Amino acid sequence: MKLLLLDGHALAFRSYYAMIRSPLTNSAGENTSAEFGFLRTLLALRRDEAPDAILVAFDPPGGSFRHRDFPDYKAQRAETPLELKASVSRLQEFLPLAGIAQEIRPGYEADDVLASAARRAAAEGWDVRIVSGDKDLCQLVDDRIHLLRPASGKKPQKELGPAEVEEEYGVPPAKIRDYLSLVGDSADNVPGVAGLGPKGSSKLLAEFESLDDLYARLDDLDSATVRKKLEDGRENAFRARGLIALVEDLDLDGPEPAWRPAAPRRESVQAWLLERGFHTLVPDFLGESEPEEAARYSLVQDEASLRALVERLESAPRFAVDTETTGLDPLSDALVGISLALEPGEAFYLPVAGRCAGEGLPLETLRSLLGPALADPGIEKVAQNLKFDAQMLEQHGLPIQGACFDTMLASYCVDPGRRSHGLDALALELLGHVMVPFEDLFEAGDKTRDIQTVPLDSLGHYAAEDADYTLRLAATLRPALGETGTERVFRELEMPLIPVLSAMEKTGIALDTAHLARLSGEMETARAELEGRIHAAAGREFAIGSPKQLATVLFEELGLPKGRRTKTGYSTDEQVLGELAAEHPIAGWVLEWRELSKLKSTYVDVLPQMVLPATGRVHTRFNQAVAATGRLSSSDPNLQNIPIRTALGREIRRAFVPAQGMQLASFDYSQVELRILAALSGDAALGEAFAGDRDIHRWTAARLAGKAEDDVTREERDRSKVVNYGVLYGMGAHGLAQRLRISRGEAQGFIDEYFAAFPEVRRWIDETLFRARAEGAVTTLFGRRRALPELNSGNGRIRGFAERMAVNTPIQGSAADLIKLAMIRIHDWLPGSGLDARMLLQVHDELLFEVAPGDLEALSGEVVARMEGVGQGIGAVNVTLKVDWGVGASWLEAH
Repeated sequence: MKLLLLDGHALAFRSYYAMIRSPLTNSAGENTSAEFGFLRTLLALRRDEAPDAILVAFDPPGGSFRHRDFPDYKAQRAETPLELKASVSRLQEFLPLAGIAQEIRPGYEADDVLASAARRAAAEGWDVRIVSGDKDLCQLVDDRIHLLRPASGKKPQKELGPAEVEEEYGVPPAKIRDYLSLVGDSADNVPGVAGLGPKGSSKLLAEFESLDDLYARLDDLDSATVRKKLEDGRENAFRARGLIALVEDLDLDGPEPAWRPAAPRRESVQAWLLERGFHTLVPDFLGESEPEEAARYSLVQDEASLRALVERLESAPRFAVDTETTGLDPLSDALVGISLALEPGEAFYLPVAGRCAGEGLPLETLRSLLGPALADPGIEKVAQNLKFDAQMLEQHGLPIQGACFDTMLASYCVDPGRRSHGLDALALELLGHVMVPFEDLFEAGDKTRDIQTVPLDSLGHYAAEDADYTLRLAATLRPALGETGTERVFRELEMPLIPVLSAMEKTGIALDTAHLARLSGEMETARAELEGRIHAAAGREFAIGSPKQLATVLFEELGLPKGRRTKTGYSTDEQVLGELAAEHPIAGWVLEWRELSKLKSTYVDVLPQMVLPATGRVHTRFNQAVAATGRLSSSDPNLQNIPIRTALGREIRRAFVPAQGMQLASFDYSQVELRILAALSGDAALGEAFAGDRDIHRWTAARLAGKAEDDVTREERDRSKVVNYGVLYGMGAHGLAQRLRISRGEAQGFIDEYFAAFPEVRRWIDETLFRARAEGAVTTLFGRRRALPELNSGNGRIRGFAERMAVNTPIQGSAADLIKLAMIRIHDWLPGSGLDARMLLQVHDELLFEVAPGDLEALSGEVVARMEGVGQGIGAVNVTLKVDWGVGASWLEAH
């Protein structure tokens, strides 16, 4: 039998400080790092050690007898952060819910509880593992009691038995107390014998039996120096021994049966974990869900059963639909099966013949019998990630038409900051149901993950469950849209955008692969030349891509000024290298080398491989439910991260070309976010500047400097541009100083001048923050809502980030809403226009079209009118918008 003993406070502290630079928070903005790290470690130990009993010990409030006996005990330690104290209290609340025993003894430390528990259990024949990094506990180690030292940084978890303790400290466990009495314990502020280190102490205890024996025979020592140190340190040594000695005879209830894990209180455990934001931990603590009302999941494998099902579908107001596929590319992957749900708890799986491990329905049969129900505009279709399922079904001759409800997008509109809008996470959070994991469909070690080989019984249940819980989620999320005031965003923006994005993804964009091949060769030559320069400057070859090796070269061998320190050493990030470039050219060369390497491996060498053979074009995916501000993102490939301001980025854009005989036309909102700021703040001067089509950055610089616009220097305009956009992102004096490379005082001066010139902007920011704190959320002009509970966080860094988001989201989110609305209006008009033109890409504030030269004039007039027109009447204010456009034989030329 095995007993696992944990030092609760130590584990919580370790977890908290491990994530101090990037803490975890829940939806309420509370720091959850300590709790998450603690529970993850507990689960890992429970899995790896398979204990029969577990006890977690915590330190009591108010200290222990050691604090009373020695007032300086642990006095050097900083006050425990309030949020860490709160986390420890919450863990103490959670453990009983999870059926895990804990012990807190007033007047005694956790180590005393662990010592008493270990001795008692070992005496009763248990094997004991104590999880702690505290070396004091090494005095307990024997054949039955071992210490598990948690992993730290790159150091793995280590188990210490008697041999390991002696190897590490030079003395056996029985002498650890006397060893620490000589050495002292700086972690607890317990002084030992001054001047006597670990080696000297272990050497003395190898010669003498104990501390008492050593002091009884001081005259036997050959070294007068050591003798003098020991004489001077006698009081410290014996006081230390009393403080280091562990209490081993506390009256405890375990290990049988008190410390054996009890059944968790399922509802309470689930509620606690979800409230803390630990959705992924629910299955680990609860295992299989408690039996629910039996779900009725059926396989439909013959035409008669399909006809009966379709008859029910055609009379239903709505049904949920989900697809099983061979992959995630609807243009190239195959349909394996379709699942449908009519009522909660009732769902059906329709396998496709030839694509499943068993009997299936031919696609022609599905098209003729199921197709009309999917295309019936009078029946609402519910789906999770409708765009994918609709694309997949349409690609196989089964188009979806009519009213639809996408649970993923509904979740995104209700709470865009939710950690995941995936089906498994939503079913768990909103319905308390643990879905069958995809991984469970395959045998352990099966790396092929071919869904076509999964037995139909297993696949059918898995797929039907997806449709069932999609339907159930719709019933929960539908009223939530109304309660949060986000139904308009869902109904008028996100849902109508699905066919727009689907059409763009299906169309794709052509690629000049020959240009990319040439560019790849040029980049490789340039990179090799840079490597030569870098190695010559360093005086040796090294792995430039290794931050550790680069730091060694820069800071140790070349002696350059060290900047910010990280867990693994001194930082060599872009900011640091940018600052070092003024000190030594090697830093600038490394930055160039990194850009070359990144763009080459991310785009230049990869894009040609992403051309779909069937179309000869690249087809990116547009993602709606990602950015909390409402912006779209793209993936496979990500076309929104190609830098436009660098020569290399522009050369990559040159590779995107129109079809033969066509042109590319780019339409780009001009300074849309600043125009939205002018409208939201009501600042008359800003509004007039935009209405007069002024160069806003030159105009702002002139106002701040008190001079004519023609007299503004390029440097003043560039600085004004940074300040203008810095306001949008809540940039403070520190951030502005870094961007402009000026003193913080100068930066604050620029900010003060800006708000003096535009007081209505300052007023709007203050009012926005006041409302956001009161309501816990901000909204865009269109009504998109983003909850920001972090505004009330006790952590200043987290609170500051939330304040910046409170200012930025109404602006950036409104810009995202505007271009989405423009895309919808253009998409609704374009197919019936008679023009030979297609919308291809959306990248932030830009729309890219492919158009026949003869239709360019008609297209440009309509697109500009629709893009500029969406600013009128979108919300409580009107936004004056301007669109710049261009045309060319490549994306670069058009933009």
